[in-house]
Amino acid sequence: PRDVSIPALIDRLGADKLAFGTGIPISYPDPALLKVDILEADEGVKEQLRWRNAAQMLGSSVQLPAG
Repeated sequence: PRDVSIPALIDRLGADKLAFGTGIPISYPDPALLKVDILEADEGVKEQLRWRNAAQMLGSSVQLPAG
């Protein structure tokens, strides 16, 4: 079977092709948020997964302050 872990997907597809999802309102967001928090990736990649990629897919020009 193929490795479908987040790091494997980042390696295979690229961080710019992934977006964060929680399953809300069906489930609680904490486990999904924790997966991104503990991901061994730089903060730029985590930011892409958390909101940047989704904002780009939705055509948003929202810019949050760094830090």
